[in-house]
Amino acid sequence: MQDLNAKVLAALEVYLKRGYEALTVLESRGPEEFFAVMRLREAAFHNFRALDAVAIQGGFDMQARPEARRLWNEIDQVNRTLMGVMTEAQQALGEKLAHLRASRVQGQAYRSGTPPVLRLVKSI
Repeated sequence: MQDLNAKVLAALEVYLKRGYEALTVLESRGPEEFFAVMRLREAAFHNFRALDAVAIQGGFDMQARPEARRLWNEIDQVNRTLMGVMTEAQQALGEKLAHLRASRVQGQAYRSGTPPVLRLVKSI
């Protein structure tokens, strides 16, 4: 049972670590790498859920352990920070897309259209 408790806490630590990693990736790199890290983070959460379900069946109470409560508090802080940073990134992306659309409309206003195709051969 002690081994299962350690596995549940280790899964929580991996989930927390990937949350921190997602924050740094979102701020420094690009969205593709961010989504890759978020997929890994989601996998870590599913691993935790599976281990937690087995531990609950064995009588292990996560909330009784101070390490688990500390990890959940840190995870909550990371999740809140991630939500704020993702919202800001989404707004910035929306502004860029709006600017791109406006530029495209302005660029199309100066086009004269496609010239008609000249045919040198007369149709019979």
